Amino acid sequence: MLVSGSDAIAKRERAKGLRVRVDVRDLDRAALLAYARHKEIPRVIIADGDNVEEILREELA
Repeated sequence: MLVSGSDAIAKRERAKGLRVRVDVRDLDRAALLAYARHKEIPRVIIADGDNVEEILREELA
């Protein structure tokens, strides 16, 4: 999983035992999704304030 914009979400997902990468480079949405495709990351969560978007691998193509 790749998380952008929320350390709290990353922490919550890690507490579930999931492996989580955090976007520390503050990539824009297109670059973030391209990175996820390249690394074959199955799930991306993008948080921007109260707005949280979850994107699954099938939607990255």
